[in-house]
Amino acid sequence: PIGLLLGLAFIAAADVGTNIVYFHVLGFNGVASSEAVAAQTLTAAIGPRAAQVIALLVMASALGTVAAQCVGVPRFFLAPAEDGLFPTRLARIWPRTQTPANAVIAVAGIAMVFVLSGGYAAIIGAYALVWYPFNALALVSAAVLRRKAGPPQGFSMPLYPLPLIVFVAGIAAMVVTSIADDPLALLYALFVPVTGTAVYAFRRRR
Repeated sequence: PIGLLLGLAFIAAADVGTNIVYFHVLGFNGVASSEAVAAQTLTAAIGPRAAQVIALLVMASALGTVAAQCVGVPRFFLAPAEDGLFPTRLARIWPRTQTPANAVIAVAGIAMVFVLSGGYAAIIGAYALVWYPFNALALVSAAVLRRKAGPPQGFSMPLYPLPLIVFVAGIAAMVVTSIADDPLALLYALFVPVTGTAVYAFRRRR
C-alpha cells in the first residue's frame, strides 16, 4: 500500500505540475485548441528542436500505451465470449501463442474504424464518453453487489464509500461538461451502449 500511494502521489504531482506549465505557457485557449500540447509548449518556450524531441517521446509513450492496451483490452472481449454473450470465436485461444488472437484482431479493427472516422478530438470524445461512464457503472455495480453479498474478504477500501462517490461524481462532471461543450458528443456516448444492447438482444433471441 505504501508503494502504491507513493507512486500515485508522484504521478499525480508530475501530471499536475506538467499541466501548470502548459497553461502558463500557452494559456487556457492555447491548451484547448492545441492537438500537440507538449510539443507546442516547448516550441514556445525553447524552440522547434526541443519540440521535435518531445514529439518523439510522446510517440514512444503512445506506442507503449498501445502495447499495453493490446494485452488488456482483448480480455474484455474474451470473458463475455466465454460466457456466451459475445461470438464464441472471440474466446478462441491460439495454441501457438496462447493468446486470444481473434479478440486482438477485433480490437485492432475497431481501433482502425475509429482512426478513420474523425480527428484526434473525435477519438478522445468517443473514448471519454464511453469508457469512463462504463467505469462508473462498474463501480456502482460493485457497490450494489457488496450490499447484497456483504463486503469482500481480505480486502477493504479506506473511507468507503467516499472514494467511489468522488470518482463517480468526477466522471459525471466530465461527461456533462463534454456534452455541454459539444452536444454532438452525446452521439458518441449513446452509440456503444445502444448498438451493444441491440446485438445482445439479437443474440438472446437466437
